[in-house]
Amino acid sequence: MIFPEIINIFSWEEKMEKDILTRSEVCELLQISQSTLQKLITKKEIPFVKINRTIRFSRKEILEWFSARSTFDKVMKNLPKIDIDKKNK
Repeated sequence: MIFPEIINIFSWEEKMEKDILTRSEVCELLQISQSTLQKLITKKEIPFVKINRTIRFSRKEILEWFSARSTFDKVMKNLPKIDIDKKNK
């Protein structure tokens, strides 16, 4: 008998292997809500392709986007704070 936990691991690995992702799969991958994903799509801040009325995502592009965004956020957090008003005086 195969335990349900083992079956879940296999189905999870299969999902992680897909090159083209749905909205739900992107939300799961990035651990974000559907509404957050919709905001990113509306603002065109996340890479996606629209095929007819269906939106799809490239796993590679999503992971690259996430990596670049994470790196940018870390850099911005580590920059020293500059008081623009004091600098211009």
